[in-house]
Amino acid sequence: MEFKPDQCLSGRLQYPSIILNIITDALLSFWMAPQIWKLQSSTKSRVVPIILFGLRVFVCFVGIAQLIVYAFNIGREDQTWARVIPFTMNM
Repeated sequence: MEFKPDQCLSGRLQYPSIILNIITDALLSFWMAPQIWKLQSSTKSRVVPIILFGLRVFVCFVGIAQLIVYAFNIGREDQTWARVIPFTMNM
């Protein structure tokens, strides 16, 4: 059986999944900071969780890079080789 890229989705279902992951990670990184800051606790015990949630922004950058890689590889004929780099980004 011959692979014909025009007869399949060619990974287009990955776009909504990656975009939703980016949005979710961005919300997780920024949404909790005001609630944590309002807690009646020492400044140090409030700052550490805010920093940890804020580091989640780097996961958003990985998602954006993943989106770019998928956009460049979506039309390639050899989909197996085109998926190697995105697959290793998910590890």
